[in-house]
Amino acid sequence: TSLAVPGASAATMVRLSTTSITRVTLVTPTSGKRIRVISAAVASASNADERGEIFFSTGANITTDGAKAVFDYSIARATNVGWGNPNQTVVYTDGTGPVGAVDDVLSVRNSTTAALVYYVLYREE
Repeated sequence: TSLAVPGASAATMVRLSTTSITRVTLVTPTSGKRIRVISAAVASASNADERGEIFFSTGANITTDGAKAVFDYSIARATNVGWGNPNQTVVYTDGTGPVGAVDDVLSVRNSTTAALVYYVLYREE
């Protein structure tokens, strides 16, 4: 449980590898709950320029509602090569990360068909 948010669930890690350029649901909260992100990371092994998006909602992409954005990963591959490079990570102090609306899903989307791996640590509140 969270000391910062009374009644919050234990932290849960989810991992998803996808090549989808359409929205994919990463996490669906328990009915009546909200998801609070603790950390998010994106990794790639592609040799192409890429963009990966993590956001709340079932909108088509991160720009559907910018207020629901969690993490926008963008990398120019000319300066980065190989698995784990680049990795981009954002970490929030417990209780301060982005939080979705009640019953709002956490979604991901790639801008290209390159394989991206998404990692999110979250709690339900």
